[in-house]
Amino acid sequence: MRLKSLSGIVIPLAIGCQSMSNLDNNHSVAKNLADLSPKVRFEKIISSLESTLTQTIGDQATEDEIPTLASGGIRNDLFRIQNLAEIYEKRFPSLGRIRVASKTLEDRVGAYREATEKLDFAKNQGADAQKIASLTQRVEVQKKSLVSLLADESWNPGSASPVLAKFRMILGEVAWDGPTDDKRFLYSSLCHVVKLLDEKKWDMSVDLDDVLGLHTLKKEVRWHRIEISMLENDILSKIPNNCANTPTLLAYDESLERNGQFGSICEVDSALESLKNVSEDGKCQLSSCYLTRLDELYSLVSRFKDEAEGLKEIGKPFPPGFLKPVQEAIDTIKKEKILRMIGYELKSCGNKSR
Repeated sequence: MRLKSLSGIVIPLAIGCQSMSNLDNNHSVAKNLADLSPKVRFEKIISSLESTLTQTIGDQATEDEIPTLASGGIRNDLFRIQNLAEIYEKRFPSLGRIRVASKTLEDRVGAYREATEKLDFAKNQGADAQKIASLTQRVEVQKKSLVSLLADESWNPGSASPVLAKFRMILGEVAWDGPTDDKRFLYSSLCHVVKLLDEKKWDMSVDLDDVLGLHTLKKEVRWHRIEISMLENDILSKIPNNCANTPTLLAYDESLERNGQFGSICEVDSALESLKNVSEDGKCQLSSCYLTRLDELYSLVSRFKDEAEGLKEIGKPFPPGFLKPVQEAIDTIKKEKILRMIGYELKSCGNKSR
């Protein structure tokens, strides 16, 4: 399937976006959960990974199976377990081993997918034969590299000591916190992600790979969305409302009028005590309108990033003001305090965890 690009060029729809669109349509890990322990959260993802690997590659991966493996949901699960391990690693350092192993495989799957998507883009744009040949070779190199990693790092289900069995062993050795402390920790961690998003001075005029550029912006918004997806119907829920008059915004405005200031994101503020965003079953209720605004931002950033990478690969310049819509979007999100409101809601839940 193809669409008309933002600069008027016809491009393949799939470049780079597939992982998050699959994530949005695949809630098997995140749905119908209730007050899960950290270990069970991990096990849900590990079981999904195990099923994908077994069904796709059997005991041992071959190059013929790589396209099917890479185009499926494996990268979504790798994102999820990597993200969850990164959160808990701050509390339990041994989980860094899970994060590193899952990131290594996710990077390799991502490199193969990126190579195939750029090849498709170049073909669609009528790139010269030399560029097509170079990109075709890159696809083959990444395919072989992925097969080697699956074998060398024991991701193959038929391995003598499968990496997922090691994950389970690591998780079984952790002295996990109780439910109340675990919730507080997670709300604080989620709030920190939002805080960083809000405080960074994003600049779409810098290089795509700059720490304040397009690639990093997409990555950090994606992490937040993955975290919300994983924990929805577990310790989080969404409530429908209008961003113009949420209880969070009203509390913020009242505090400004009364005190002339409001605490920074993730810091305790007395105004948060008036928020009643913890449900009877103990879930943190987040305003859906704020999360929808971030979903819209992610969709926009992804579309522009995909085209920017494709144009850069085939040596075509960006049109004048190409990334201006992205800059305007993130500036508007910050101006309208969308990220602040999410942070305050998470902090309020952390204060009221039980």
